[in-house]
Parts: sequence; C-alpha cells; structure tokens
Amino acid sequence: MKKRHPTGLIVIVLILLLAGCELSPQSKPLIVVNESDADITEVNIIEYIAGARRIYPNALTEGDSIAPGARRTFYLAPYSYANLNDSVGRVKLRIGEISIEFSFDFIVENHNERIIATYDGSGFTLTGSNVTPFIPQ
Repeated sequence: MKKRHPTGLIVIVLILLLAGCELSPQSKPLIVVNESDADITEVNIIEYIAGARRIYPNALTEGDSIAPGARRTFYLAPYSYANLNDSVGRVKLRIGEISIEFSFDFIVENHNERIIATYDGSGFTLTGSNVTPFIPQ
C-alpha cells in the first residue's frame, strides 16, 4: 500500500498562515538614541492601553546600559493602540528624571513607522509616526 503525503494540504495551510500574518498587528519600534555624555542605565516606558497602563519599571536588563552615541530599540505592544480611537497610541518615556509623554499614529501612509526618541541629557527630540508631545496644563 502506498503512503500518501498530504503535500497539497500542507501548502494550503502555509499559504493561509502567511496571508493571515499580514492582518496581525505589528509591534511599534521605539528607538532610544543616546546623544548625552553619560550612559543611560534606566529606561522607563509606560504604555496607556484604553485607560489602563502597562508599566516597564526598567526596560533595560540589570547591568545593561546605552552608551553615548549608541541606540537601543524597544517594541511597544500592538494592543496599546489597537483599542484606542483612530489607531492612536500614547506612551510616557522616562530616562532618569527627564520624561516626555506623547501620542503617535500606528499607521502612517500605510506603513508601521518607527518612533525615534533622541535623548541629549536634558530632554528628548521625537520623530516618526506623527508623534505629538503632550503639554502639561
């Protein structure tokens, strides 16, 4: 008796899986660039999720740092913006005593644009994903 290999079925399942991947939400890259004169040893990220918050006390592992001139990529959770109106997310980023809270667009011109936060020791410069800093009132 011949063994039958379900090659056609496997191909169909793989095609469906690959097609479904495109519909899945993607994480938002948040790149922290250190343009200060000192190592960054603590990066706090707070993601606002439909009123609740996801808090990372220190996104760097113990003993890890971002050297001057270096950069590190962190990934914001896909659901941090999936539940909000107009696909807008909100994040608070803190390094040492300096913090900034901002909103961003998940999709910009049909692309998942990265967010770049450049830290100079006294503040942040934000670019990408239509970031808009919140001004304290």
